[in-house]
Amino acid sequence: MTRPCRTSGSVVIVGQAPPPIHGSTLVCQELIGVLGNSGIDIELVDKNFSSTIAEIGKPNALKIARVPGLLSTVIARTSGHTRAIIYFISLSPGAFLVDAINIAAIARLRHAPLVLYIHG
Repeated sequence: MTRPCRTSGSVVIVGQAPPPIHGSTLVCQELIGVLGNSGIDIELVDKNFSSTIAEIGKPNALKIARVPGLLSTVIARTSGHTRAIIYFISLSPGAFLVDAINIAAIARLRHAPLVLYIHG
């Protein structure tokens, strides 16, 4: 079943803006700029789980402990009128399963279109 795209409200982007500077953070930063310049309200939920290139894709207890806070923030930011949720998928298998399944459930509960972005 398709849902009509909402004409008001913000686009919630769940991704990581630089630093560190690498492919998906640059795409996230560019997307924020393009949507913002188009007059679309944007809310960034920053997944700043890695502060260096060496930390990317490597799970640790701190990253795992931060997942509930990330999900709470997404729930809070999507409580009003949300046009869509754009989610930058983590490529590590564990993070993908935890993040993507939960974000998909939130989008479904909020009746918000979900755009998954895989950078690889």
